[in-house]
Amino acid sequence: MTGRADGFTLVEMLVAFAILATASAVLLQVFGGGPRAAGQARSLRHATLLAESVLERVGGDILLAPGTVEGRGVDGLRWQVTQAPHGTEAERLAWPVDPYRVRVAVLDGSGEVLSLSTLRLAAREPGR
Repeated sequence: MTGRADGFTLVEMLVAFAILATASAVLLQVFGGGPRAAGQARSLRHATLLAESVLERVGGDILLAPGTVEGRGVDGLRWQVTQAPHGTEAERLAWPVDPYRVRVAVLDGSGEVLSLSTLRLAAREPGR
């Protein structure tokens, strides 16, 4: 037996503290990201509700016609509706209705948050 005393050396203590610091940093990132993720989910939910609401208005107070219409929601988000004829000219002439591709984009100050797209049918104008 050597004359070694029981206990930890300085190197062992430094390694233990390094492991503890690394584990603490990882846990802090995991638990600290929760509120940020919840805020992002809340913002995405508001944007989705706004886009769905605006999409429901297309064909009502937002006329179904080629072009772009813009507006602003009550929460400050902007929206943009883009409409374009769907299909080739020959296909459109063969159908008894006018099909349109409708896209609603919701934007905040940094750019597009999300977009929804659908196909809408409009009654054909008389004489076409």
